[in-house]
Amino acid sequence: MKKASIFALRERALFPRYALAIGSVAAAFAVRLALDPLLGDYQPAATFYLAVLVSAWYGGLRPGLVSLALGLLLADWFFVPPRHSLVISLPQHWVALTTFLVVGCAITYAIESLQRARRRAEQTGQDALQKQQTLEQEIQERNRAQDALRESETRLQFALAAGHMGAWQWDVSTHQVSWSPGLEEIHGLKPGTFGGRFDDFKRDMHPDDAESVFAAIETALKTQGDYCVAYRIRRPDGAIRWLEAFGRIIASRNGEPEKMVGVCMDITERKRAESRLAIQYAVTLVLAGGKTLREAAPHILQAVCETADWKLGAIWEVDADAQTLRCVEVWSRVPDEYAEFKAACRRFTFERGIGLPGRVWSKGAPAWIPDVTEDGNFPRAPFAAKAGLHGAFGFPVKLEHVTLGIIEFFSPQIREPDQEFLEMMTVLGSQIGLFIQRERAESALREAKEQLEARVRQRTEELVQTNRSLEAINRAMEGEISERKKLERELLEITDREQRRVGQDLHDGLSQLLRGIAYLSHVLQESLARRALPEAQDATRITQLLKEAIEQAHSIARGLSPVRMETDGLTVALSELAARVESVYRVPCSLESPFPVLIQDNAAAIELYRIAQEAVSNALQHGQASRIVIALSGSERIVKLAVEDNGPGLPADAEQRNGMGLKIMNYRARMIGAVLNFGRTPGGGTRVLCSWRSERRKPVESPAS
Repeated sequence: MKKASIFALRERALFPRYALAIGSVAAAFAVRLALDPLLGDYQPAATFYLAVLVSAWYGGLRPGLVSLALGLLLADWFFVPPRHSLVISLPQHWVALTTFLVVGCAITYAIESLQRARRRAEQTGQDALQKQQTLEQEIQERNRAQDALRESETRLQFALAAGHMGAWQWDVSTHQVSWSPGLEEIHGLKPGTFGGRFDDFKRDMHPDDAESVFAAIETALKTQGDYCVAYRIRRPDGAIRWLEAFGRIIASRNGEPEKMVGVCMDITERKRAESRLAIQYAVTLVLAGGKTLREAAPHILQAVCETADWKLGAIWEVDADAQTLRCVEVWSRVPDEYAEFKAACRRFTFERGIGLPGRVWSKGAPAWIPDVTEDGNFPRAPFAAKAGLHGAFGFPVKLEHVTLGIIEFFSPQIREPDQEFLEMMTVLGSQIGLFIQRERAESALREAKEQLEARVRQRTEELVQTNRSLEAINRAMEGEISERKKLERELLEITDREQRRVGQDLHDGLSQLLRGIAYLSHVLQESLARRALPEAQDATRITQLLKEAIEQAHSIARGLSPVRMETDGLTVALSELAARVESVYRVPCSLESPFPVLIQDNAAAIELYRIAQEAVSNALQHGQASRIVIALSGSERIVKLAVEDNGPGLPADAEQRNGMGLKIMNYRARMIGAVLNFGRTPGGGTRVLCSWRSERRKPVESPAS
C-alpha cells in the first residue's frame, strides 16, 4: 500500500513532483556554491547529480529532466568561466557539462525504467492472484520486468563509470560492504576481488586520513544525516589516490541506522591541480621576499615538500670551474630525520650523467625515478634504502639555456611519474633562474657603485694633491696647468662614463629582469583570479610593486644616461629632467621650447644637458627656488639654453668664489666652445645662459666620445 501511494503521487500530483525537482536543484546549487572556493571551475555540475537522482526517483521522468536542465543552466551560468554567461570557452568545461548531460539522462531514464519495471511487476503479481489461468503470461511478464531491471542497472553502472564514480553499500549491523566494479577499479582491484568486509575498506585507507573518515561516519550515524568526506587511499601497487565519498543513511522501521549507501569519486587530478597552484604561489612568495639563493633555498624546499607531500629536498649548485655539482642545502620536515642520507648528500659530488642530479644536468630536463633503491645509476642508493626513501624527481634551475643548479625531492613511497607536475616544476626552475639573475645583477650593481665611488675618491684625492702642487709652482708653467686641466677633464670623463655604464646596466639588466618577474607574477595573478582564490590579491600587489620598481629603475637610468643618439635627444632629456624635478622635489619645473631644436653632435648635447642639470641642482639646493623654467631655442648650429628660477639670486661676486658647481659648468662650456653667463632675472632670481655654436667647438675629446 505504501508503494502504491507513492506511485499515485507520481501519477496524480504534478505540482509536488516539479516542486521536488526545483527544491532538489536548489539544495544541490547551495552545496556546490559552498564548495566553490575548493572546486573553482573544476566539476561545475558535481552536486547536481544527486538532484537529478532524487528528482527522477521520487518525481519521475519529466521532473528528472527538469532538474537536469536546471542543473545544466546553473552550472554553466554560475560555475563555468566566464561566469554569469552561457558562453563556454574551454574544452574541459564542454566535456564536464556534456558528461553531466549524458550521465543525467542515463540516470533519469534508468530510474524511470526501474520504476516502470517495478510497477509492471506489481501489476503482474496482482493479476497472478486474481487469475490462475494467466500464470504463464505472468511468468513471462516477470521475466521481461527482470530483464528491464537488469538493463536499468547496466545503464546505472554506465552512468557511474562515465562520471568516474563507483557505488557502495554498507550494512551497519553485519559490517558487510558491497562495491560496484567501478569502485573496485578506482581502488586498483580486479572486479570481484574486494573482500566485502569493512576491514577490507580500512586496509586501503591512508593512515593519516583514517581518523577524519571514521569521525565523518560516526557523525552520519548519530545524526542520520548525509556523509561527505575526502580522503586518500593506497592502491596495491603503492600509488596514492584522492577520493571523495557521498553517502546517505537508510533507517530501519524502528528508526535505527540500517544501511549506508552512496557513491565515491576519484578527485586525484583535482587535488594535484590544487597542489601545483599552491606550490607556484608559495615559491613566488619566497622568491619575492628573498635576497640571495642561499637565503631562499630552505624556504623553497620547505614550500614544495609541505605542499606536494615530499619528505626531503636538496639543492645542488654547478661548479663551473670543476664541472661538478655540489650540494648547497638539504631540508627535511623533521630536522633530525634522514641524518645519514643528508650527510651523504653534502659529501657527494656529481659529474654530468652520474646520479639523479648529474642525469638532470646532462639532459637539461627534469627526471623522475619511481624507486631509487632499484635504479642502477643512483650512487646514494644504500643510504636511501637505509633511510626508507624510494620515489624521487629532480629538475634543473636554468637561465636561458644554461643550467645553474639542480633541485631534487624524495618520498618514502614508490611514486609513478607525474608529467604535468614535472612541467610545472620546470617552469619554477626557470623562475628561480630569473631570481638568480636578479641576485647577480644586484650584486654587480653594488660592486659597480663601490668601484665608481672608490675611483671618484681616488681621482679626487689625486686632483687635490695635484692642485696643491700646482699652487707651489710658478703659475707661468703652462705645461703644469695643462696637466691639471687634463686631470680635470679625465675626472669628468670618468664620471660621465661610469654614470652611463651604470645607467645602461640598470636599463638592460635589472629592468629586463624585473620585467620578466612581473610577467610571471601577472601569469600567477591571472591563474589565482580564475580560481577565485583569496591569494589573488597578494599576487596583484606583487605585480604592482614590480611595476613601480621597473619605473624607478627606468627613472634612475634616464638620469644617469639622459641624452640619446637621436637628434632630438636633448629636448627629450630636458623634458624628462623637468618632469623628474616636479615628481621628486615637488617644485614646479617646465621646459619652454617653442621650436624643435635638433643637434647632431651628441657630445655637445650631453654637455648642454649636464650644464642644465647642474643649474637646476643649484637652484634647488642653494637658490631656494619655488619655480624653475628651462628654455631651449635656436637651430642645429646656434643653440641657446637658459635656466631661470625665482630664488634670491646669485651674489655679485659669485663667479669669483670657489663654488664647485659654477666651475664645473664653466669647464663644460669651454669643452664644447660655448659661452656661459650668470645673471639675475627681472624678478630677482638667478639666470644661467649658455650659447653654443657648432662651428666654434674646439677639438677637445668629450666624455661622450
